[in-house]
Amino acid sequence: MLFFKSLPVLGLFLALTTLSAKGQPPADPARHALQTGDRAPELNVFRWIKGQPVAHFQKGMVYVVEFGATWCGPCLASIPHLSALAKKYRNTLTIIDVDVLENGSDSGTADTGYIKRVVAMVKGMDKKIDFSVGVDDPMQGCADAWIRATGTTGIPKSFIIDRQGRIAWIGNPLDLDLIVEKAMNSTLDPRKEELAGKAEQQIVDSATDRAFGLDNEGHIDQALICIDSVIRRYPNRFWLNSIKFELIRQAKDSLDKSLTKLVNWMVADERFAPSLIHLAQDLENDEDRHTLDLAIQVADKGLASNTPLTDRAFLFNTKARAYFFKGMINEAIATEQLGIDTLDEEYKDSPAEAYKAGKRSLERDLAWFKKALKK
Repeated sequence: MLFFKSLPVLGLFLALTTLSAKGQPPADPARHALQTGDRAPELNVFRWIKGQPVAHFQKGMVYVVEFGATWCGPCLASIPHLSALAKKYRNTLTIIDVDVLENGSDSGTADTGYIKRVVAMVKGMDKKIDFSVGVDDPMQGCADAWIRATGTTGIPKSFIIDRQGRIAWIGNPLDLDLIVEKAMNSTLDPRKEELAGKAEQQIVDSATDRAFGLDNEGHIDQALICIDSVIRRYPNRFWLNSIKFELIRQAKDSLDKSLTKLVNWMVADERFAPSLIHLAQDLENDEDRHTLDLAIQVADKGLASNTPLTDRAFLFNTKARAYFFKGMINEAIATEQLGIDTLDEEYKDSPAEAYKAGKRSLERDLAWFKKALKK
């Protein structure tokens, strides 16, 4: 029996790589105007939330400018990594995070209500953020000048600005370590790095396609060997473990112990923290007693961390659904109400359509739970 899902399950793979802006079609790659070697555009931040404002790029300094959003799991996952880089290269490297696309596709409005979400995120993760944080204007000037100008709307997206004020690299912040080291040593070759990145991506794509192909043919053991080999080869691409999770999850009973071991490892790794909601939802969606227990475990981990209120609301929802499918209806009702209360708290000052739709979905689940209790 399937109930209405309160949030679309994006999947851990999407939740840990890059996400396109909500409600926006991908930009046309053939029309992009910004690439490596170009002079960096002006960084017209609308409001600085934390750290020292950066008015312009100083000659002789190296900068990392990362663009993300509060609704983007991969963006939140990159925060500890960026802070580690900031500490490693303190006083020689400036890291800036700019929240963009917070108002979805609605860039023609003067409403700045989204800034409260950014402030709340920064406050909740304050000790983990060791760099300057700013937010884009309602007309999405930074998103236009930097993100869309590259031909995509995927985030997170990082730019390295070299000592001459030019863009030396564009990519995912999780791949920054070696690239930043080369930039600091003035040995970064933008064209060489671009070609190497494309070659690595082709190898990863080929391996994951082969793993899923083997799984579809019923060869789960060979599929896991295939994906493990690419995980060992590229340990920085930790999100590949989410593909391994999906392969094991689909194998169900035959690999219960392996699933438990992998889930426990992912829950303990802070890089997966912003994506616990997706992990819990995927587990709950199976409606299998073993995965339901794991879903509750993952949801509890997310609720015990500094998770944004909106995610907390849907973690409560996922936990409530898991309780329901286990036959624990009273617990499901109580937990679902906590989710609704949390959502009300998050949007008490600025109700939005997304909030109303989300609340309706939680209330629908709650009504189902109560109806089942009466039977």
